[in-house]
Amino acid sequence: MLDFFDSPLGNLTDKGYLDERLVYDFFFEWIRGYWSACQEYIESQSDKTKWNNFAALYKTVVEIHMHEPGSDKKAVLTGDDLREFLEWELE
Repeated sequence: MLDFFDSPLGNLTDKGYLDERLVYDFFFEWIRGYWSACQEYIESQSDKTKWNNFAALYKTVVEIHMHEPGSDKKAVLTGDDLREFLEWELE
């Protein structure tokens, strides 16, 4: 999943081939959920360039989310919210 969010999704969005708003509309819940679950792991990698496009994509969609009327304004899922996301993914 991390590779998918990094490339093609993050890479194509960064290069302007995919519209940021469209990516937000279709993928925000997964991007936020997987970033929340894996951020610590991603940032612990010795290769600091690994998953850079995913990190940039996450920041982009969170910025859109924060300005979205009626959004929960949560950039990162924690506790019960993260557990609920991961259980939803298992289904």
